[in-house]
Amino acid sequence: MHPTKTFSSLFVAAFMVLSPAVAARAKTILVFPVSGEGAEARDLSAVTRLFKDALDGRSRGDEVTVAKTACEDRECALSRAKTAGVAADELVYSSFYKLGKKWIFSATILNGDGSNSFSQRLTAASIEDMEAVTQRMADALMQRKTADQAASVDNITEKEAEDDPARRRSLYRGGVAIGYFFPMGNSFEYVDSYDNFGNPEEIRGYRQMIRLTWLNTWEFRNNLQLGTDVVWNVPTSIGADASLRYLFGRGDYTPFVGGGLGLHYVRGDANNDIAEGGKRNSGPTLNAQGGMFLFRTYDVNVMLRGQYQVILNSDVDHGVAVDVGVSFGDKEGGKASSGSSGSGDGWSALEYVGAGVLTLIALSLITAAAN
Repeated sequence: MHPTKTFSSLFVAAFMVLSPAVAARAKTILVFPVSGEGAEARDLSAVTRLFKDALDGRSRGDEVTVAKTACEDRECALSRAKTAGVAADELVYSSFYKLGKKWIFSATILNGDGSNSFSQRLTAASIEDMEAVTQRMADALMQRKTADQAASVDNITEKEAEDDPARRRSLYRGGVAIGYFFPMGNSFEYVDSYDNFGNPEEIRGYRQMIRLTWLNTWEFRNNLQLGTDVVWNVPTSIGADASLRYLFGRGDYTPFVGGGLGLHYVRGDANNDIAEGGKRNSGPTLNAQGGMFLFRTYDVNVMLRGQYQVILNSDVDHGVAVDVGVSFGDKEGGKASSGSSGSGDGWSALEYVGAGVLTLIALSLITAAAN
């Protein structure tokens, strides 16, 4: 099959598997204004607006509307929704009050018929923290997760950052990618046959190679993402790269650009037998890349990527790669990497490195056996 058709088939298959998540019927969510004690009316109005905006940003196309009056309990919410004649699929009510020097924000989401109720509570050290608090509460309610599970680099309060500066520095995801690598020029040529005197007789190259990648990403604030890839261009090249990417936005469909450094090895090729004094098959590797993340705010992400790669070995092997990757966060909302080991919560940094080393060793053995 033509490589372009094969790659298109891979993309269509990935899209068909994951598209039901965004193809679901849009819902109507009725949000009641935040009620509270110890807060001025303008502060309650501001918190209501922040909370509504946070829910709206995580609704994936659902219609989010604000009721005219506040509610603090289930019966009030159901009664006023019925009185207003609003056929809402889900209702959200919340309260905001001061306890000593702390602010307590509680919220509940439930179905329009009163079923499937889910509540969470968060604490803020100051009212200025309410932007982050409303964002985390929206994440928790919309995904039916606890406040701790919904924590991310974007919704940590100032007090949490001060109390535990090493906490949730990045959000980790891991996955795999498959695609094609297209060598350019005379890159990755090999000797196909020898004459009777042991000299290279026929030299061949690759039009394309299957590209397999183990993906690891750590997402930071300011739309920056660190990616480490373990790459195998079947059957002739293996290596690892570290790349920094910039993401243009925070939505479900986010383009990105980036570049990075790595180290790659190309198995002995045609010029091994031609060059005098030997040659260097491995070398530092540079890459420039760009593409698109799909379903970024879900636990499963899809990455469409194009990449130019050059290996600074004796032959300066280079080419263009295109691949489709699928990455998975933690089933409870994404693992937050703090760089500490032995916590018992996910892999430590050393375990990630160890897995990568074992993967490289396995690929090198396979490549050596193919020689």
